[in-house]
Amino acid sequence: MPYIITPPMTSENINVTIPHFNQYLPSFLPFSFFLSFYLSIYLSITQSVHYLSIYLFIYLSIYLDLFLFLSLSLSMCVLISFSHFLFQSVLSILISFSLYLFCFIYLSMLIYFSLYIYIDFSLCLSRFYLSIYLSIYLSICLIQSVPLPEFL
Repeated sequence: MPYIITPPMTSENINVTIPHFNQYLPSFLPFSFFLSFYLSIYLSITQSVHYLSIYLFIYLSIYLDLFLFLSLSLSMCVLISFSHFLFQSVLSILISFSLYLFCFIYLSMLIYFSLYIYIDFSLCLSRFYLSIYLSIYLSICLIQSVPLPEFL
């Protein structure tokens, strides 16, 4: 039985042709990418509006809490000052200190929560801008038949 000897696989005898990216694409594909681009913009806008309404509601509740906190602290200060003048005892000092501590903890929690919501909302906006930028870049790449980057 004869053996078939083939030449070794080297770069000289291997001819690999990579087809162009747009060679096998149908003609309706740019239209579909434009449609997907506008759809992604629409979805990003609706998502950001949805987030904005949620965050607006949370901010309003935070400011309402802050108003209630300030009115509560003012009434506590008036109450503490009257009790301090009336009783002049260690108990009134302990009560005033505990109430001030409670007010400080509550206010710091409100500030932390509002900063957290602000950071989360800014991340939502950055995600919205990033999705718009990527959809524009993809549509330009596919219309002008520029090769896509490796991470896409």
